[in-house]
Amino acid sequence: MDKVKLYAQERLDLDDTNALQSLVYDYVQEALGGVFGHVRGALSAPTITQTENSGNPYIQLSAFQFVTSAPVETSAQSVSFPSAGLAFTQFRSVVATYNPTEESSTQISIDTARTFYQDYVGAFLWARPIYVDTDTATRVKWDVSQGTDVTFADETRESQRVEFRIQTAEPTYASGENKWSAIAKITGWTDADNTNSLAQWQILSAYEHDASRQFMGTLSADSLERSKVSLDGVMNALPLYPMEQSRSYRGFGLADQVAMLRYKIAQMQGYGTNDPSNTPTNLNWYNAPLVSLNGIQTAHAQRTSQLVPIVSVNIKATYIVGASAYEYQMMDITRRIGVEQIRASTIRSNRVSIEFTSALLSEDWYVRHVSCSQYMYREGSNNLHDYNRVNFQVERFTPTAKLTETTEYRLDDYSTTSGRGVTIELLPLEAIHSEEAISDSQSHVSVVGTESSSANQIVYFSVIVFAVHEDQY
Repeated sequence: MDKVKLYAQERLDLDDTNALQSLVYDYVQEALGGVFGHVRGALSAPTITQTENSGNPYIQLSAFQFVTSAPVETSAQSVSFPSAGLAFTQFRSVVATYNPTEESSTQISIDTARTFYQDYVGAFLWARPIYVDTDTATRVKWDVSQGTDVTFADETRESQRVEFRIQTAEPTYASGENKWSAIAKITGWTDADNTNSLAQWQILSAYEHDASRQFMGTLSADSLERSKVSLDGVMNALPLYPMEQSRSYRGFGLADQVAMLRYKIAQMQGYGTNDPSNTPTNLNWYNAPLVSLNGIQTAHAQRTSQLVPIVSVNIKATYIVGASAYEYQMMDITRRIGVEQIRASTIRSNRVSIEFTSALLSEDWYVRHVSCSQYMYREGSNNLHDYNRVNFQVERFTPTAKLTETTEYRLDDYSTTSGRGVTIELLPLEAIHSEEAISDSQSHVSVVGTESSSANQIVYFSVIVFAVHEDQY
């Protein structure tokens, strides 16, 4: 960092006067470049309006701010990794303000872009700050030939203005010039190249920093796509920024970013969409979490069994004597797990089809076991035992097939419902056979399928499906 050095009684020289200004700008730009790094894009979201202009369309932007950075060329180093080229470690940054009332022209032509609309989907609106001479005024200077002060008129200000271009590739810039900054992108057209077809724009935040995303993907070896970490949705939502005394401050700077990160950390502390109702929510965002992600993984690895229940449902089966068929009802519907619905099979009514939810069917589970348990219960005010008894037969499934395989786990009525899951067949055990006879001092009803029309024809049972996930298989 340089400073102008002055001495007592020194006549102020023009070079020193210019340096008093330029050195300050140089320091500010290099300081911003060091703090922000190589950053380019919009700091607030302009409103983009389009005018047809008799077939020669142009756009105009409302006032906004953006930032652009350029490398300090003297910091260049030749490198060969990850590929051959120059690496820069110093930057200078300029925060530019666009005010349409200060510009000589605010119209940005998109005539060519719309004519070749297909080629311009994905093209960027580039901007960079430039300086132009402004504000002519009268000054006094020493005239050597006349040996006296004389007056003259000339430009007395160099004012910042903004230059725009629309193209796919980044425009070139000369050493010492400000680098171009992509502030918006054309994502499509409302009616191709026809009259009144509007360009569709996505404002690009300066903090999007796609190169940094790629760098992090290399470090973490997962290469998340831009859409997974994009700020596009935030930029589009800036018109929703709240009012404070009838004023809405719609910049998008570090203050907003830090506040948003704190908000997300607080959500991670106990405000998840699917959290259990008793999840603690009294922790401040800066408190230690009750469990870390590494802790969750450790607990997961310490799980005693790879086999886990993924489906649970209670079912009531009623035998309709007159119809010689079964009806099925799902009990405790709100407490079912992984079950979309149950229904009688289209092949035989003593077969019940248990359709899994689409969310479950989209996961890579291998079904290993289906457990069926019948409940015995006391019947009516006479406290009679219900001894309806059935045997459960589970339709065979391929144990090496995942739930995501659409040709597997098909139900009997798959052709009409496209539902998939497991099918269970109920086979009554008849008490008329001596080996199945019931010896009980109390009266009791007989068995499903052999009772009279006045007897109870109900069987309650539960189904639990156990599976192993692919990452544990």
